[in-house]
Amino acid sequence: MENIETLSLELYRSKEMWFTKEVFAGMKEVFAKMKKFRLLKVYYSDDVMGKGYKTSLPEGFEFPRELKYLYWEGLEASPSNFDPENLVAINLKCSNIKKKLRKIKKHHEILKFVDVIDSQQLIKMPKLSSMTNLESLNIGGCTSFCKLHSSIGAFPDMKFFKELLLTRTGIKELPSSIQYLTSLEFLHVS
Repeated sequence: MENIETLSLELYRSKEMWFTKEVFAGMKEVFAKMKKFRLLKVYYSDDVMGKGYKTSLPEGFEFPRELKYLYWEGLEASPSNFDPENLVAINLKCSNIKKKLRKIKKHHEILKFVDVIDSQQLIKMPKLSSMTNLESLNIGGCTSFCKLHSSIGAFPDMKFFKELLLTRTGIKELPSSIQYLTSLEFLHVS
């Protein structure tokens, strides 16, 4: 078990709740044994996601420290003790996260990819200014998201930032600091 690097769970055939407190308790034990664990992917088929299935994590749930890529569709909220020490990419498609990704700012200088597409309740992101390795941000479909933080582009350290997707958001105006994103190759707005 210590050599497992990837865990992918497709939950489209299940009409029951997969993640009970007992399952999460077992996951914590299993994660502790997975010394090379890098990718966790939990997803549903499109027809199930359309029914609004969401997953809530129990208080105290911990992701493995070694985790580099987290893909979790329909996550109800980021866990209160979320500490993505080595996280390079995070994809929380169709989440119900409302305010912002908790504690993502603690180790955010490592993050390269943030994708929260269709997280319709999301209204705020952490400041992007010190995400110096960020390459791509996708907040498309986040219809409650109305304002991009003015720190975007305000710091020359964001030299890898190439892609910004803002389709189907509540954003009416981009901050003027966006002009300083000299490495930006793709800006998609609508």
